[in-house]
Amino acid sequence: MVLMLGIGWVIWWLLILHRGQTPGKQLVGIYTAFVKSPEIPVAWGYGLFRDLFFKLGLIYWIPLIIFSIKLFEFIEFDGPISVIPVWILILIDHFWSLWDKSGNKQTLHDKIFKTSVYYKNK
Repeated sequence: MVLMLGIGWVIWWLLILHRGQTPGKQLVGIYTAFVKSPEIPVAWGYGLFRDLFFKLGLIYWIPLIIFSIKLFEFIEFDGPISVIPVWILILIDHFWSLWDKSGNKQTLHDKIFKTSVYYKNK
């Protein structure tokens, strides 16, 4: 059942990605667009690149691997402590919008991609 839900989520995500949305963004009525043209959602390919490569790759997996390797060099401990720096990085990335002074309330990954999240007009 979990596998079927996962497959359904991926299909849903691929179908609405051209609108600058993920399933979660669609549910709450928001979308991703470039800061210079907030009325136009990011394109399908750009959204895929942003979500898969950057958010999953650079923010989550690559730092997790680096921190784990570095931590294991200093501490001979194979436990959950190795993911603490990654969670700190994730929190900084997502909470950055709280103190962002650009006026767009961007997270760090939004700043790199020159995007922001906007409410959909109904």
